[in-house]
Amino acid sequence: MNDYKYEVKWAWQRVFRGWDDTACWSIDEHLSILLPKVIRKLRDGCDSYPLGLKNLKEWKVILGQMADGFEAYWLMRNATFTNEKSFFKQQEILKKKFDKGFQLFVKHFSGLWG
Repeated sequence: MNDYKYEVKWAWQRVFRGWDDTACWSIDEHLSILLPKVIRKLRDGCDSYPLGLKNLKEWKVILGQMADGFEAYWLMRNATFTNEKSFFKQQEILKKKFDKGFQLFVKHFSGLWG
C-alpha cells in the first residue's frame, strides 16, 4: 500500500474507533499529544470541581499543571540535542514538570469529568 491508502485507512479508523493503528506505535507519545488538549478543554469549560478542593480556581490550576506535565513529556521525548549540558538541564526541568503533572493526574483521575 502506498502512503495515501494508509492515510485513508487510518482516517476511517479514527471515525469508527476514535483512534487509529498509529496510536499503538507509541501510546505514550499519542497520549502526551492528546491529553493536554483534552484536559485544557475540560479546564476551560468546567464549572465544578472535585470534593476536597477549595474552589474552582484551584481545580483549574491543577488541570493546567496536568496538561503542562504531559506536554513536558512530549518535549522530553522530542528534544533536539544541541549542547550536552543544557540538554540534560532541560531534560531535568521537563521531567520534574511531567512528574508533578502525572502525580496530579493519578491523584485526581476520578475527578476528570465535566
